[in-house]
Amino acid sequence: MLLAKSSHASGLLALGLACTLFAADSRAAATKQEADAAAEEQAVLARKAAKDVAAARDAVRQARADQAASEARAASATRKFNAAAHAAQAASRAAAAERAKAGSLSAQAADAGKDDKKKGKPLSAKELAALQTRATAQAARADEAARKAKAAEEFTLEAQSSASAARSQADEAAQKLRTALDLERQAVAAEAEAKTVAKSAAKTGRAVAATARKPSAPEQAAAAPVKKTTAAKRAATAGKTPAAPVAERPRLTGKNQQLADLLELYRQDKLSPRDYYAERDRILGGK
Repeated sequence: MLLAKSSHASGLLALGLACTLFAADSRAAATKQEADAAAEEQAVLARKAAKDVAAARDAVRQARADQAASEARAASATRKFNAAAHAAQAASRAAAAERAKAGSLSAQAADAGKDDKKKGKPLSAKELAALQTRATAQAARADEAARKAKAAEEFTLEAQSSASAARSQADEAAQKLRTALDLERQAVAAEAEAKTVAKSAAKTGRAVAATARKPSAPEQAAAAPVKKTTAAKRAATAGKTPAAPVAERPRLTGKNQQLADLLELYRQDKLSPRDYYAERDRILGGK
């Protein structure tokens, strides 16, 4: 009778200890799962930040190449404009000279046929015809020079417009480069911060895992009487002591599940960093 009572008491003690250990294991498993989820989230953010840095650096390289090409085009357009301006000035001076020659010959041809005793003997008909032919040819050359001068002026205006457009493109490329450099600096800073947080989260996870595997002092003290149970008492209580419940991995519920789903969307590039953090703050805030 005493042996039965002792066996029953030992069974109840073992059951209580099993329940205590089960609750402790469940809490430890839940804490470890939360720490693992936090570490995984920060690791994902760190990898995402590294990709953002690589993309930002690619954008900087492209922006530098675009700026160099734009500056080259702007310099070429400026040189063309300067050359066109000089050519237009030369054409204008040549046209003026041709017009002056044409005017002089025309005046000579007009005066040649007049009977002016002060100017001496007038030109013969043949000489007058030759002079008029020269005047006509000079007038044609003057007209051609004027046409070239006008064309040169129009080309100069076009070159000026092209140079202005090329300069605007170069300025825009320079602004894009400055923006790309700013984004690169932000991405590098974000990557450094993400790596730091990820290391901290991983360290916390390892600490939690180590704590979860190590039984506490009260649990060790409570387990001591069970180890001293004799073989006879264990045999007497066989079949009477309920089996200890098996600890199961707790399932994510509520905010934890929402955060896990949100992290998966971010990992698949379905959310931008700004949208991810905004939704994460909303979930954590319970809004």
